[in-house]
Amino acid sequence: MCNALLGRHPQIKVLALAPERSSSVFFWSVVDIHSAPVESSEEGILNALRGKVQLMAS
Repeated sequence: MCNALLGRHPQIKVLALAPERSSSVFFWSVVDIHSAPVESSEEGILNALRGKVQLMAS
């Protein structure tokens, strides 16, 4: 779904939240589609929406 959506509308950003699993993923497009795990906290979500994505340590 994100591939098609971001391919047609590269200016949008998608933040997918799965609170029951305490996980989130942030999708955006430049030339290619990228994603990064997002910390599932209020601060992590707000930072993702503000463009301040910090990769989580694995």
